[in-house]
Amino acid sequence: MTQAAPTTIPMLVFRAGELQLGIVAAAVVRVSTISELDPEATDCAHVATLLKLPSGDAQADRRMMVITCAGRTARLIVEGPIRLTRIGAPDLLPLGRGLRLPALVGFAQQHDQLVLLLHIALLAQLAEHHEAVKNLPRLAELHQ
Repeated sequence: MTQAAPTTIPMLVFRAGELQLGIVAAAVVRVSTISELDPEATDCAHVATLLKLPSGDAQADRRMMVITCAGRTARLIVEGPIRLTRIGAPDLLPLGRGLRLPALVGFAQQHDQLVLLLHIALLAQLAEHHEAVKNLPRLAELHQ
């Protein structure tokens, strides 16, 4: 009898301040560098803002990530370095009883560091909502 190879899932790991966050790599459409003058990035929310986490250093290696899930496509700003890794069952840590954070689906340990695994559908929904609200006309604009 042959043993089955351990199942792993490709994940993209990035940062928000001191925290390492991970999402399923299949949900990422593209990652691109941004500059302060990049018009496409001006409406994007930082992942820390979306998740109500402490924001990172303004000088951090920031990238715009386009994600898609359940028919939603959204953009968000993340901090690098960004790495592609594979997470398997031995890497997973228990979520803990009573811990209920909607955007968090679990934890993984890689290279002796904790990675927070994010709920991609909720992240896409939060990013999409942020852009929609940011692009609403302001009250002063309506009365002109």
